[in-house]
Parts: sequence; structure tokens; C-alpha cells
Amino acid sequence: MRFRPEWLVLLLVVAFLTVMMALSHRDSHKANEVQQRWNMVRSSYRSLPPGYKVLYLTLDSLGYPVRRQLRPYYLLPKRGLLVVADPYKTKIAPVEIRELRDWLAAGNHALILLEYHVGAFLPGDGAEHAYLPEDVPGSPLGAPPTPAEVDAIRRGERAALAPPLAPSFLSAAAPSLTTRTAYRFPHGGAPQLQLDDTHIDTALLYADAAGPVVAYSPVGQGGIVWCASPWSFSNAGIAEGNNLDFVIALAQLQPDAPVIFDEYHHGHGGGMNLWTIAPALTKLGGLQIALALLLLLITLAWRFGPIVLPMEERFSRSRAEYLTSMAGLLERLHATDVVLQRLRQRLLRVLAQRLGQPANSSLRQLVEANARHPLVDQALLVRVCRELEYLEYEPRPDEETMLALARHVERLLALRMAK
Repeated sequence: MRFRPEWLVLLLVVAFLTVMMALSHRDSHKANEVQQRWNMVRSSYRSLPPGYKVLYLTLDSLGYPVRRQLRPYYLLPKRGLLVVADPYKTKIAPVEIRELRDWLAAGNHALILLEYHVGAFLPGDGAEHAYLPEDVPGSPLGAPPTPAEVDAIRRGERAALAPPLAPSFLSAAAPSLTTRTAYRFPHGGAPQLQLDDTHIDTALLYADAAGPVVAYSPVGQGGIVWCASPWSFSNAGIAEGNNLDFVIALAQLQPDAPVIFDEYHHGHGGGMNLWTIAPALTKLGGLQIALALLLLLITLAWRFGPIVLPMEERFSRSRAEYLTSMAGLLERLHATDVVLQRLRQRLLRVLAQRLGQPANSSLRQLVEANARHPLVDQALLVRVCRELEYLEYEPRPDEETMLALARHVERLLALRMAK
């Protein structure tokens, strides 16, 4: 068999791809084991255990208006409960934090769930609040965990019961919260939305044996409920204990307002343009201008459009109908003189064309021309001319006489002399 170099090149390429796939599979498997915690996506689109799809569908089935926020915080609706579940894929900009504070101060609330991505939510460096899995040196969230933090992570493998530390607006509906987390709030309080030197007082609401897991920060007429256990409201933990009652109690603060799941910072951002970021008043004005232009175009099209005849005039009339109507009109008016004039004009025009004479030629000139070069019956032409001269002196000739004259004219014009 003849050796072909291209077969050798193909085998080398296949071997190279096989080796690279084996190495990447091993590396990705190891990375998945090490980093599977901090890259969890707790999205309402996901039906896996870390996701929040069960909570989204449950609230929807209970009659609460639910929606997904696919745009930044400065495009939030006017009212609602915002659920922010450990986001990290899209960074939260400082301008969004500012808009969120204004939105909360207007009387809205937010349930912010943070465990592995505390630093990804807060502006600046929030890594001092983040407990990371073991053996993750140089992670983007901060330095490797200390032994005490590793112990806290291992304790978080088991679900724990977190009773309320003091009576609050949530403790009556949710007497306890079932948690499973590797992060606890420090006893000094929960993280804060810090854009300036303003300090927001934080009250710790729930705590398990390892430390506080729920805190509340009032912001104007609204506030933030911080929770260090996103697992409690995930697909795997929402059915435990009073976890669902906890969310329902927050939704009841504004029963008619929607429960908004933040998906923009989970990487599900929707496309934006000038129309989406325009204020409501600007959109209303644009719609009014468009409607006015549409009405103007319709008015102009109706005013200067093509002529539309009435229904009774859209069909052409036959020639017989025209002749009948004109004959009836002439008969009622006894306008035989008009008929005589029309017969005379027609005879002069046709004979002048046939004989090659000027259009203003008289009957006598046409008779003489036909005598020299006969094209019609000369005797009949002389007879018709005499009848016309005789009838010109009568104001209203007789109808029968006019009918006979018309027959003679038509016969004269229909018969031509043979050359």
C-alpha cells in the first residue's frame, strides 16, 4: 500500500485532540470539585437544587405577581420586593447601588441573600465578609480561608434551625428559619450599602448555633432583609420548615406589588436601547407624537387621495343608453333645429376630409369639388344640400322631415363612388 502523508497528519491531529480533551476533563473535574460552591448560579431559571425556580413558580401559583429583572437596578418598577440571590456573573455598579437605595427609601424592600459572593455585591472590597471553600488560592473574592473559616464551612454542610433573636415583623409568620450556609454575619451587624459616610443601623433577626444568619437594615420607608443562607429559599431548601412562610411574609408587605427576581446580575441581562431607558413621560410624549403624525397622514391621504366616484357612476354606460337619453331629451324640448345644425356640421366635416377641401368650405364648394372628382353620389348630395337650404328658414322643422334627412345624410356618407 502506498504511503500517504495526509494520513499521518490526520492521526497526529486526532492524537493531539484526544490528549487535550483528557487533560481538560481532568482539570475541569478537579476545579469543579474545588469551586463548585462559589460559582453556583441561584437563578429563577434553573431547576437544579441551587436554583430558585421552585420559589418563582410557587409564588406565581399562590397568586403573587412575579417577574424577572433583566436590566440594571435603575430600571426597576416603582413598587415591589426585590430578591437578590448571591449574584456574581455581572458586577453591580455603584450607580445601581445608589438607585437601589432610592428605590428602597420609597417604601420597597429587598431580600438580599449572600454566602459565597458577598464581595461581588458590595461596592469596593467586600472580601473580608466572604468565606470561601478550601484550596482556592488566589480566588477573585479574596485570600485563602483561615482554619476557623474552613471549620465554619464544614459546619455549614448540615441544615440548622435558626430561631428569631427578638420579635419582629417576620417572626410571627416565620417562627424559625432552616438554614444551611458557610457564612455567618458578624455580631456587629450585616453588610451595608455604603456609598458615602452614611451609616445604616442593622438589627440581627435570626441566628443559628454558629451565628447570625438574618439581619434587617431600614432604608427610608423600606429596608433590606439580609440573609446568609441562600440555600433556605433554593429548590432544595424552600420546602424546609417555615422558609416559604418567610418569603410570603415579605411579599405581604406590599401584596399587590410584584416579587422581582434579579436575573440581570446572574448573566441574563436583556438588550437595552434608548427607548428602554427613557422615562415614562418621554415614552408617553413619543407615543402621542406618533399618534398625531399617524392621524395627519390619514387626513392627508383622505383629503388628497385619488378621486372615488359614487357607486352609481363606477360602471360605464352603453352607447345605446346615451343615444336614447339624448333623443328623449331633444324630443321633449322639440329641439329639431339643434338636430339640423348637427347634421349640417357633420356633413361638412366628413365631406371636407374626403374631398381634401378646407374645413370652412361651404356646401356649394363641396358639391363642385365632388363634381370634379366624385367620391359620393352626386345626385344624392345635391338633394341633401337642397333640403338643408330649405330647412334653414324654418325655426323648428318637423320631426319626420328631420328623420328622413338624417337617413339621407347617413346613406350619402355610407355609399362611396367606385373609382
